[in-house]
Amino acid sequence: MIPDAFLTWTAIGISLLALGVGVVTLVTAAWVYYTRRRNDTVRDDLRSDLFEHLFSADPDWAAWVDTLSRTERRQLLILLEEYLRKLRGTEHGRLCDLAAELGVQDRARRNIERGRKRFRALTWLALLNEEVDPDRLESCCSGSSQLRAGAARVLHEAGHPDAPRIGTELIVDGESLTAFGLDTLYRLNDGSETPLLSAMNRGVDEWTPRLLVQVLIALRHCTIANPRDELGWLPRLLEHESPRVRAAAIGVLERHGWREEIHAEIDIGALLADPDAAVRHDTYLLLASWNTDRSGEWLHRALTTAAGADRLALVRAFRSHSRTELPEPSPELEPFVDWVRADEAVGRRRRVWGVSAAWA
Repeated sequence: MIPDAFLTWTAIGISLLALGVGVVTLVTAAWVYYTRRRNDTVRDDLRSDLFEHLFSADPDWAAWVDTLSRTERRQLLILLEEYLRKLRGTEHGRLCDLAAELGVQDRARRNIERGRKRFRALTWLALLNEEVDPDRLESCCSGSSQLRAGAARVLHEAGHPDAPRIGTELIVDGESLTAFGLDTLYRLNDGSETPLLSAMNRGVDEWTPRLLVQVLIALRHCTIANPRDELGWLPRLLEHESPRVRAAAIGVLERHGWREEIHAEIDIGALLADPDAAVRHDTYLLLASWNTDRSGEWLHRALTTAAGADRLALVRAFRSHSRTELPEPSPELEPFVDWVRADEAVGRRRRVWGVSAAWA
């Protein structure tokens, strides 16, 4: 039997331990609250001084930085990052000069070389439009998709002449993209240069389905100067084993495959008979976007065999096609027509092509 004295001292010990934990928690919470309040106050004071120097004739950053304490410099870095994201032109250039006085550029370069907080260092270099040797970035930042995307963003923001090609190769060298990587890939390929189109010739056979879907979504939203001779890989992706890849490829075809010679290479009948409902529904939208007599004929043909949710998607496609009309609704089709009209009455938005497939 356990002695009463032992139980008593055990209870006292547990009580003291609980009391100690409570005191430590309370003291820690009070210290965190005090520190945050102090930092907020310091940051508010610095913001006023920052703007005063920023918009003066001569900011004289060196003299101002020399007057700041270590705590003030830490808070100034927070403000610096905030306004580097917001300001452009002369003000952005002046903030870059302030960053140089604080040693941000040199510290970021050292951290990349030494492997310390590399993504954070890349973020600073991108915000500062800092030029970095591409070979150095490739050698130091190839360890993860996040680092590769960060290196590509640095080249893009610095305006490196070969940034689209080098950055695209860095980003797609993996199994999938982060959201940041997908955004960077779009920025690199949206414009006069779209090296991603050439990379697709290799990627069709080598990339994972997840990466293919993400790349196709980026291409779907890119502005491509002349896609005429660059979409030879597209018919193969419309036959890919993954339905998500097939659906994303239809999105690219809808945006960039508007030339008649491209239409001739596409087996619309196979797409309309695809075993995956998402592929069939995207094909209906594709035909509606083409808005030709021939595409209208395909929609009418699909209507003869459609059932269930396919009918709803087809009715939506017919409502978007200005060169054909939906036949007189049968009793089976009428509920879907009423549904689409109700959606239109409340301003239902058209769904975005393929976005749900990117992260599945």
